[in-house]
Amino acid sequence: MPASPRRDGILTVGDAVLGHRVLEIECQGCGHRAHRWAYLMYQSNPEIMELPVGRPVKGFKCKGCRRSVEVILRPDGPH
Repeated sequence: MPASPRRDGILTVGDAVLGHRVLEIECQGCGHRAHRWAYLMYQSNPEIMELPVGRPVKGFKCKGCRRSVEVILRPDGPH
């Protein structure tokens, strides 16, 4: 089970980058899940640092349903 964002102090993608964390990305359309290092997400788009963790966020492309969807980002534990 993924860690709780509030318990870990990870409230934004920026917190996850600083904490060297992997984020679970869950599509709200089809339920597809993927995991990605937060720093790699930052390198591909530096503007995501303020995106909230644990709440729906728009503007991601799902590899499962191949649409632009809302996703929920969750910390996946320290790595």
